[in-house]
Amino acid sequence: MSSCDDETGMFPPAAPPPKRRRQGGAEEVVLQRVHVIFLLDNSGSMELENRISHAFDAVKLFFDALLGMSDVVCSLATFDDTYRVCFRMRNVNGNLRALLEEARQSTVPRGTGRYLQALEALQSLVSPGLNIGILLSDGEPTEMIWEHRDPSCIESVIRRLRERFGNMCILHTVGFGDFNATCLQNLAIVGGGTFHNSSAIDGGKL
Repeated sequence: MSSCDDETGMFPPAAPPPKRRRQGGAEEVVLQRVHVIFLLDNSGSMELENRISHAFDAVKLFFDALLGMSDVVCSLATFDDTYRVCFRMRNVNGNLRALLEEARQSTVPRGTGRYLQALEALQSLVSPGLNIGILLSDGEPTEMIWEHRDPSCIESVIRRLRERFGNMCILHTVGFGDFNATCLQNLAIVGGGTFHNSSAIDGGKL
């Protein structure tokens, strides 16, 4: 397990505490929704060692951990040289597993893994309430390994999101395979979340 792995869970034990507002002299309780946004690397290298299947298995494990939580919705986007939203803001119930299986069957690893595309997907999916992004990937982004760009070009995007939404937008990262996880670790730090090695993911940790 990487030294950046954290024993704290990725999800809150319950929905954020409700906000209270006054309307016409009466106090009204406003529940805050939790939106979990999965960003799954669909690049060609995810075909190695069946990583794409392991990533979908991990998302299913996340779903199982979320079942029974109120005011929680989920979205899933895959990314390679572009991004594709598979489903958006769906309630956490048995139907979510069927949607995940549809996404699994229609996903074929291809192209390269651009983290800027993953973060563009995140920006397009952010909604009112608490947004928890989870980026699942098997390596360093194309922007760094092929284009030799500085990591700051990626980190600056999540920084701007954090400046705009504060702790209502968090990014965790999960790594698959044997690779230099520095980028994923740093991205999680900037995103206010934690990095996790896929081999250490289990239901009790979530």
